This record gives sequence, C-alpha cells and structure tokens, in this order.
Amino acid sequence: MNFEYVVCDSPAGIETGALMSLYFADEAIVTTNPEVSSVRDSDRIIGILNAKSRRSELELEPVAAKLLLTRYVPSRVKKAEMLSVEDVQEL
Repeated sequence: MNFEYVVCDSPAGIETGALMSLYFADEAIVTTNPEVSSVRDSDRIIGILNAKSRRSELELEPVAAKLLLTRYVPSRVKKAEMLSVEDVQEL
C-alpha cells in the first residue's frame, strides 16, 4: 500500500517523541507560539531536521520546513505581552 501523505503529530518540545517523528520527514510544519522559548525550540527543531533527519544522513535535499505561528493575538502584541510576527522571524 502506498500513501501520498502521512501526517505525524509529535509532542511539543525537543524530546524522544519529537525526534523520532521528524527522522523520516520529507516536509515539516513546525508550530510555535509567539513566546521566546517556543520560538527558540522551534528553531532548534528546524536545525535538527537539517542535521539529524534521514534525509540529512543520506545527503538528500533538506527537509522542507515551514513555521506555523499559533495563538497569535494582535491586541496582546500592541500591549507588548507577546512577540510580533517580525520578532518571531528575527529570532
């Protein structure tokens, strides 16, 4: 049986479950909240995708990773209670 897509939802953070699920990824949607710790963890996950995935071990094209920003509230950004989209991109 062949599949065009397999979606795997892994646990948050950088733990065994997340590392196991990213190993075979060809594409990845990495979710993050507009908080410094979440954005930094997401950046580390993308780095791991590029360095420790099966694709990297076989020296194939890197995993196509996209960052999805969740729990974003513009009114909280205006009050400096959360990071802006630009802040997330900069981190």
